[in-house]
Amino acid sequence: MDALAATEGIDVPFVGPADLSQSCGALGQFDRELIRRAVDATATACKRHGKGWGMSVDSAEHANVLIEKGARLLSYGEDQTALVSGFRWARDLLRGLKV
Repeated sequence: MDALAATEGIDVPFVGPADLSQSCGALGQFDRELIRRAVDATATACKRHGKGWGMSVDSAEHANVLIEKGARLLSYGEDQTALVSGFRWARDLLRGLKV
């Protein structure tokens, strides 16, 4: 991570928890030690090289923890989350129709 954070042209490293959890054989298990270590390594390396970093968050509390660690780019949800939410909304809207 230090080498990545030191690379000219890489402005904001982003931790992808879904990709990382899949790579370690624990898809969707974001509370695993490997994810926590990756976040801490990213935060430390980016601070050393004067860069912000980012990650997906699942709550305001999670966002605050990452902000305290130096995160400056936060995303809430991904395309899959948006699609599922949209389909659930449509399902609930249409469920009451009498056809």
